[in-house]
Amino acid sequence: MSSAVFISLLISRFISRVLRSPSGARQADAHVNNPEQYLSNPSNPFFVKTLGKKIVVLYVSHLVTERYGLQFGPHNSPMLYLLPNEKIEANTKIYGGCACFNGWAVICRKYKLKQGDAVVCELERSGGVVTAVRLHFPNE
Repeated sequence: MSSAVFISLLISRFISRVLRSPSGARQADAHVNNPEQYLSNPSNPFFVKTLGKKIVVLYVSHLVTERYGLQFGPHNSPMLYLLPNEKIEANTKIYGGCACFNGWAVICRKYKLKQGDAVVCELERSGGVVTAVRLHFPNE
């Protein structure tokens, strides 16, 4: 197999796995019908997170970051998870240029989220910088 054919095959497989819904989330995450209905502010950027095996941090994909032109504070800058009845303090982490938020595992355990559950993550900004993630639980 030539290298051009091999690369073409890899690209084809990648595209079929990474087809995106309007939210920028993978279609595998798109089992939340009309995630926009959960947003507190329809103009806020958002993505749908489907829980996998690893729940240490909540990652914001490069595609979501690029689509909405998101900016994040420096590594270890404070942020908030905004939940229906509480606010949980956490930190923004930057790994390999990818933003994520610690404290995700605590939330997943506290709200008894399990693999396959979907969460609508609404990003709130202050001065153009993401400072909070408002979490919506459509499975409830």
